[in-house]
Parts: sequence; C-alpha cells; structure tokens
Amino acid sequence: RKYLSLERYFHKEIARVQSAWYAQQSERGIKYPKSSKHIQRLYRKKQNTVKDYLHKVTRWIAEYCKKEDIRCVVVGDIRNIRKEKDMGHKTNQKFHGLPYNRLYIMLEYKLKLYGIQLIKQEESYTSQCSPLSPEVSKRHAEASNRKERGMYITDGVRFNADAVGAFNILRKHLSVSGKQKELSVTGLKTPEIIKVAA
Repeated sequence: RKYLSLERYFHKEIARVQSAWYAQQSERGIKYPKSSKHIQRLYRKKQNTVKDYLHKVTRWIAEYCKKEDIRCVVVGDIRNIRKEKDMGHKTNQKFHGLPYNRLYIMLEYKLKLYGIQLIKQEESYTSQCSPLSPEVSKRHAEASNRKERGMYITDGVRFNADAVGAFNILRKHLSVSGKQKELSVTGLKTPEIIKVAA
C-alpha cells in the first residue's frame, strides 16, 4: 500500500508538470516537445524512491527472519496474474506498475545472505478460501466472503483479508509440496502492522 501511495504521488506530480510543459510548448507552436529537465528529474526521483523503499522492505524482512531463525520464506507468485483475467482498468494499471520481479530478486538475494530459502507459490483462490476450509481450491472458494476492503468473514468470524491470503499461500505450498503441518489461525484477525519509512 505504501508503494502504491508513492506511485500515485509521482504519477500525479509528473502528469501535472507534463501538462503545464506541453501547454507552454504548444503556445510556442511546438507540436512534439522534448521532455523537460524537470520532468526527467521527477522520473529519476521516482525510480530512486521506489528502489530505496524496496531495499528497506526486503532488508527488514531478511533481518526479521534471521532474528526469528526462520529458514524458509514462502511468497505468493503473482507475476502472471494479469494474463489470466481482466481486473478492470485501474487495477490493471496498479498491477502493471508494481515491480514484482525486482522485489523477488532483492528479497531472494538478501535472504540468501543468511542461508534462508525463498519459495514463490502460485496463489490462485488463496484470497477467496476461508482459512478454516479443508483445502485451498476452486471448490472451496467463496469470493463473496470478502465483504469489504481488508475484511474476510466466514461463519460470522471476521479475519483480516491480507492475513487470510498469506495464510492460504502457505497452506497451498504445504499441500503441493506434500508436507503436512498443523497451522493455527491465531493472529489472522488482528495481524501486526509494520511500517517501513520511505
């Protein structure tokens, strides 16, 4: 979410400056003006800010895993999610702008320094299945259980939707890898929120 806020800020600022610059050049009779130095500086600032934020996030995760002696990290692999369905123009734009490959590479590199493995797990239906369902699959998917932003409700019990998705990604990995492990839903209602400075 913090990344999307950064994206929105720079997108609006660049659009504002570009609009003023092109209008100014149009008044001078220039049909196809070159990008101004101001606009180029904004693009560089955007790239540097995003890169810095991703470094801070992945460093925090790696340090946390080292501290807690976590030997394996499972993350959802959504790099090809837009190939499967159309999620609407605005949502598609957001997903297109997210640098998932860069995030995976940074995280994998930092984890490897501590001997921690990174596994990318295909995550279909993980956000739609209840954490109490027998398995994560289309058969148990209930998209209507996501009543509102950030909230997943099943059998009258409220869970944090992001926590449910992460929980089900881990369950799916354990299932496809043939590993059996009892997982507790404790903490899925009110997960801890970590703020990383941008």
